[in-house]
Amino acid sequence: MRKLITLGIVFFSLVATMAQENKPTGQSEKARPDVARPDFSGTWLRDNAKSSGLQGAVATAELTMVIAHNEPELKISRSLKLNDQPVTQELVYYTDRRGETNPATFGGTSLKSKTKWDKNKIETRASWSTETRGGEVNNFDSTEKWELGAEGKTLTYTIDIASPRGVRTIKQVFNRVS
Repeated sequence: MRKLITLGIVFFSLVATMAQENKPTGQSEKARPDVARPDFSGTWLRDNAKSSGLQGAVATAELTMVIAHNEPELKISRSLKLNDQPVTQELVYYTDRRGETNPATFGGTSLKSKTKWDKNKIETRASWSTETRGGEVNNFDSTEKWELGAEGKTLTYTIDIASPRGVRTIKQVFNRVS
């Protein structure tokens, strides 16, 4: 019985020590020398043939993003040419989780989100509600992920939007122009 109790104490001490070693130290992820972060800076053109989940004229429209990545700030100028009419949005994300407010892709609303690193990907989460003409409120949650290809010549942007109708995934693949 004593051996069992001693073994239990040693096991729990080991688990507690491991948990303490893996506990965040208060350093920002940028300051951690063991984590190499990709730089998303550049001009990116969407490859419509490799993208999926888009509908209507937006699926074939020309979309260009100019990204200036100066950790923890990610500035994006997104230009969509839809029916020969350019629509440009300026977006700012902060990978240190401080939160940001950006214009919604469509409509006149703003979207509050929080952005963080998830290994070598940037992840942004947002929640919002809309009201239908009948007064019904629908809640939405989105998760955006940004990831560079191994060679740094492609950028994949994936967004999962959860709504009362289910989850919709949009995947956009961009090629580096400069």
